[in-house]
Amino acid sequence: ALLFTQRALELRLAQDPKDTCDSLQIQLGKVLYASGSQDTAIELFTHVLQRNESDSEALREYAKAYVDRKRPNEALRILLRVLVHAPNDTQTRACLSDIVKARGGIDVLFAELGDAANSGPALAFMATLIKDYGAVEQSVTLYYKALAMCPEMTTYVLNLVHTLEVFNRYQEAMELSIKYCKQHAAMTIGTHHSNGQVAALFDGIQDLFDRKLRLPYLEGTSHTGILDTVVWVPNHGSVVVAKGKEHEVSAGGSTALPSPAAPAPDKAAQKIPPYNSDELDLLALHFT
Repeated sequence: ALLFTQRALELRLAQDPKDTCDSLQIQLGKVLYASGSQDTAIELFTHVLQRNESDSEALREYAKAYVDRKRPNEALRILLRVLVHAPNDTQTRACLSDIVKARGGIDVLFAELGDAANSGPALAFMATLIKDYGAVEQSVTLYYKALAMCPEMTTYVLNLVHTLEVFNRYQEAMELSIKYCKQHAAMTIGTHHSNGQVAALFDGIQDLFDRKLRLPYLEGTSHTGILDTVVWVPNHGSVVVAKGKEHEVSAGGSTALPSPAAPAPDKAAQKIPPYNSDELDLLALHFT
C-alpha cells in the first residue's frame, strides 16, 4: 500500500508540480502511520494543515494520533472543530463517540465544550450524535442535563425516554414521562387532550410491571389497572377513551379502528391536523 501511494503521489506531481496533492499526502500519512512511521505521518498531516487549517481529514487523523498518545482533551478539541465544518462526517462522529465512551470521557467532553456545556441544545445535539455510535449510557447523562436546562422541551424528554428503553430501563422511562406530563399538565396537543389527562391515567400505579396489573389478574386482587387509553382518530387527532371502548370512538364520520377489509380512504379528502413539531413530539411521548 505504501509503494502504491508513493507512486500515485509521484505521478500526480509529475503532471502538475504545483499541485499540493493534499488528499494523497493524507493517504500516504495514513499508510505510514499504520506501518509504524507515526512521526513521519504526523509531519505530513501538519504540512497539509499549514496549507489548509480546516482540512477535515487531516484534522481527524491528527486527532487520532492524540488519542493514541492518551491525550483525549486535545483529540476531542480537534474533532469538535471538525464538526463545525463537517457536521455529518461519520468517521469524525465515530471517533468522537469512542472518546466519550472511554473512562472519564464524559468529563473530557464537558471540559472541551466550554460554555456550550451549559447549553441545552448543544448537549442534546451531542447526546443524539454519540448515541448513534454506541455511547448510549453517556447519551442518557447528556439528555438529563439538557432537559434540566430546558425542562419544557418535549423533544428532549422523548429522546431520553427512547434512550432509556434501549437499556431496558422501562420503569424509569415511564416515571420520567409521567413526571413531565404532571409538571406541564396544561400542555395540549391541538385542541385535544392535555398532559394532565395523560398523567391521570397512571394515578395510583407505582409499578407498571407489577404482576397484579397484568391480565389475567391474580386471584384475590381487584386492581383495575389503567382504565383509559389514548387512541388516534383519523382526520381528528388523538383522544383519551375508556379501555375496551376504542372501537366506539368516532369523529366526523371517521372510525378510530377501521376494518382491514374497508376500502382505502381517499387521501385527497383526508385532513391532516396542523400540528407543529413540538406537538408531534408530545403526541409521540403520549403514545410511547
